[in-house]
Amino acid sequence: MRPIWIPSILAFLLTTATAQTTAPTSGHATKDPQAVTILNASLNASGGLAAISSIQDFTETGNITYYWAGEQVQGSVTVRGMGVNNFRVDSSLSSGTRTWAVSGYGGVLITPDGQRHGSAFYNLMTAGSMTLPQIRVAAAVSDTSTAISYAGLVTVHGQQVYQIHFSPSVSVPVPANTISSLSNLGSFDVYIDPTTSLIVRLTETVRSESDIRVTYEHEIEFTNYQPAGTVTAPLTITEKIAGQETWSMALSEMTFNSGLTSATFTP
Repeated sequence: MRPIWIPSILAFLLTTATAQTTAPTSGHATKDPQAVTILNASLNASGGLAAISSIQDFTETGNITYYWAGEQVQGSVTVRGMGVNNFRVDSSLSSGTRTWAVSGYGGVLITPDGQRHGSAFYNLMTAGSMTLPQIRVAAAVSDTSTAISYAGLVTVHGQQVYQIHFSPSVSVPVPANTISSLSNLGSFDVYIDPTTSLIVRLTETVRSESDIRVTYEHEIEFTNYQPAGTVTAPLTITEKIAGQETWSMALSEMTFNSGLTSATFTP
């Protein structure tokens, strides 16, 4: 079975519904003081709120390994992001270029053979956090409509880490018959190392569009933090879906504020 990473399952995550109403917001916009204290310490460990908030766009390069049906497919990768809702990955593979681009709540996968596959909006809520989660955390801390709560200490890979839950206020047109299934739309959790205060993991729920009630845990792990300009960023990023590793990036270079525009993310 092919791994179920978002770009790997875009073929069956096709948006077919016509907007009929608006999804409810998730929870109240209250911020747990303990959670905010932990998040502020984490942002400071990554360079500080001002430095992170000053990032208008970023470009990262390195290598990527996909894990498809028991096979490892390797190539070089360029990752670009702008704000919290624009993200693009271009992987240069032996079969050609594989592009996955997200702009707001729209996304497209372009496979090396030129085929285009749309992505369901409800699986794109945290796409901009895939390599630099600090950008979304900084935005959420400053956003009065995002509820933040402290979920306690949990064990990840044998290590105790802080778990922080985010419930953003989301206003997205959705079909009326899916509202109950999307009650936690946009919610995600980050996990922070108490020793370093760095973000080591982000999790969320993704859904099958063929049956929106079927859910999977989408997990991204962040390691190998290194200085990059005025911030400290993870250079090794690994993704899992339903506990299955789907890809891993080893980044080597990172630049900021090169003037990317929305056109970059709508190929």
